Amino acid sequence: MKFPGRIIKKGETDPSIVKRIQKELAKRGYGDFVEGVYNAKMAATVALFQSQNLDQSARPLSIDGQVGPFTWGALFDSVLAIATSTTNIRQQALTAAISQIGQSEVPPGSNRGPQVNEYLASVGLPPDWGEATQRAWCAAFVYWCFNKAALKLGTNNPAYRSAGVLNVWRNFRKNSPQLTLTKEAALMKPSLITAGAFFIHDYGSGLGHTGFVEEVLGDGRLVSVEGNVAAEGEPGREGVCVARVTRRKLTDDKLVGFVLL
Repeated sequence: MKFPGRIIKKGETDPSIVKRIQKELAKRGYGDFVEGVYNAKMAATVALFQSQNLDQSARPLSIDGQVGPFTWGALFDSVLAIATSTTNIRQQALTAAISQIGQSEVPPGSNRGPQVNEYLASVGLPPDWGEATQRAWCAAFVYWCFNKAALKLGTNNPAYRSAGVLNVWRNFRKNSPQLTLTKEAALMKPSLITAGAFFIHDYGSGLGHTGFVEEVLGDGRLVSVEGNVAAEGEPGREGVCVARVTRRKLTDDKLVGFVLL
């Protein structure tokens, strides 16, 4: 079907075009929308499709919740391939995170070290930034992983460049709410939490923590890969390494939501 020559987005006044887009989305298993209406729910559905599919040149789509020429081509060209775990940027970021398991601060407790300094540098921070009290590098680690993924895929890094966990959450909630999943929504439908999403914890007083979701277990626990964390079985909110842990829960009172890039 020929592209209409303009971007179709939230507030679209031609319901016939919206219905055609929705029909193609539904064929591919994306069906969370009101028929003929391009509202916030529709934009979120389009953004989810964009995050999991490629354009006609097998490149990742921009995740903006709008149907421009590349997203239109991905919807209406039947030969397009669906992104797999080797091309999806979330999966690539998670792969980068897993590759870092075991990396640790040098010396322990310093919030610095050769690899930690690289994480910090990815968000524009010097090696000694983390030496101040309460400064953590978990958000910088997430950004670094997405940067590695973007470089590998030859696309832009969609993550927000900041070492502030809550700054990252506020930015996505304000500018790209369709890419966020609140705790309440996650509890209602845990299947919305995809591998490579990252969680947001709020500890109050401006402090937070973040890390990648690898899997959601049947009992509501998350298998996660995190930086600046205590390894499995070790106590404490903060730690000195990148580790895989299973102590996070969907019911944690500190959990506020997830970002689904």
